[in-house]
Amino acid sequence: MRWNFITYYFIWYLVAKFSNSNYIFLAYLVLAAYLFFHFKFLTYKRKPEFFFMLIISVLGLIFDYFNNIFFNFNWRDLFIIWLLPIWVMFSLTLNFSLSFIFKNKLILLVTAFIGGPWAYWVASKVMSFNYSLYLPSLVFHGFLWSIFMYLVMILREKICNQN
Repeated sequence: MRWNFITYYFIWYLVAKFSNSNYIFLAYLVLAAYLFFHFKFLTYKRKPEFFFMLIISVLGLIFDYFNNIFFNFNWRDLFIIWLLPIWVMFSLTLNFSLSFIFKNKLILLVTAFIGGPWAYWVASKVMSFNYSLYLPSLVFHGFLWSIFMYLVMILREKICNQN
């Protein structure tokens, strides 16, 4: 599902570019159009996938709320406004573009351990927020992401019936 992957990164770009401006609505417009397209044409398990999207998006926002506090990112008070489109799209990639990572638990854990902190580091460079490259902090953040993605795998199996 290339459209899924491309749209995720396009929304990520829009959020990074416009997170501090009134143009953040562009990310929401693209997200709304993609959600319509996705649930109308791409998925045949609409209810479970919609429920999975909602749960992962809420859990992701909670996860990032605590990341913001614990890692002192110094995100604005309304960071949920610009994180929501990213988490919604990320949750949709898990059954399409990123579904391969759930086939092997080791691949899942290693990908989460490396990819989670890496994504925050890249975002910190684009969006100018604090992200520590202090090794213990990176390792701890990697472990948090591995635990989070393991939980996502369990939820995916339960809600979407996908192994």
